[in-house]
Amino acid sequence: KKATIKIDNTVTVAETGFEVADGAELVLKGEGIVKSTNKSTKGAIVTADGKDAKVTIDGVTLDCISETGKADNYAFACYLLNDASLDMKSGVIKTAYGSCITTNNTTGGNTLINISGGELYSDGSYAIYLAAQGVCNIKGGKVQGINARMGHINISGDAEIIPTTITADSYDNIGVEF
Repeated sequence: KKATIKIDNTVTVAETGFEVADGAELVLKGEGIVKSTNKSTKGAIVTADGKDAKVTIDGVTLDCISETGKADNYAFACYLLNDASLDMKSGVIKTAYGSCITTNNTTGGNTLINISGGELYSDGSYAIYLAAQGVCNIKGGKVQGINARMGHINISGDAEIIPTTITADSYDNIGVEF
């Protein structure tokens, strides 16, 4: 039901590295890096699916930047479906074109995202893409852009929202942008 994985080195995954099902919890902690070689939106480093599917990021780096040095990796770092939740306490999530944390409105549900620390960066997208009902609480950390098509966002504490590097011409720009 609950797995805690301590990552102290570099781990490379293709497609989806970790899948968290309804009723399960995954804690990724340590000082290591989980790197994705996936170049499509068909997978994510972590996918959580279900009402009681929970992910906690505590210290690790999730890296979806292409190893070629070109921004050609469209993978998501964390993909939340059907009421799944994510707590980010510390660490770094970075992506090239896919979002660091994304939700999906076609699966239904109310996702819950709590960010109390850490850093989320995306070169060609928004760090957080909210396409499903739910709540995103940002109480700390640094987030490079939010695209909210639905749901609720609460920003407080020492949270820092920084601008993205994208423009309306370079991205599907429907929804609310911060």
